[in-house]
Amino acid sequence: MQDEMQRIKADLVKRSTAIAEDFMSRRTGKGRGPDQWSDLFVKVSSTDTGIAVDWRYRHWYRPKDGGAPKNMLRYLPENRVTRLAQDWERDEVTWVRDALRVLKESYRELTKLEKKLGKAGVMGDEADMLTGFVPVRRSKVSPIKAELAKDKGEGRRAKHG
Repeated sequence: MQDEMQRIKADLVKRSTAIAEDFMSRRTGKGRGPDQWSDLFVKVSSTDTGIAVDWRYRHWYRPKDGGAPKNMLRYLPENRVTRLAQDWERDEVTWVRDALRVLKESYRELTKLEKKLGKAGVMGDEADMLTGFVPVRRSKVSPIKAELAKDKGEGRRAKHG
């Protein structure tokens, strides 16, 4: 059970990283026109507590010495991402933000479920049944009891037979 949850969590991290990398690959490519410059960046990382989605934007400034404009990356709260998106990228940014939010929430819910099952002391087959996993049916009668029942039945047939 624990291994299955860890596998699902790893898959969630992998999917969210793939979404972020795909988003960033379209921003660094040379296929964009001069009017399609994006100042948005996203990075996904896995922490002990969940998936961290780090949005940044390129902040432009002019140095005091009057040189060429420079930029630095600044943290961007998730709720302001679409406001700073360019018109041509707003739909994509909204989709990426929402998809990452769903994956992040799924990871969080799995962690909560693991903690609840751990606190309750539920492990193995009991945990599988509580989470909806249906194991292959096993006989509830031990092999010894089954053998004794079979012997009793044969004994009765022999007496009445």
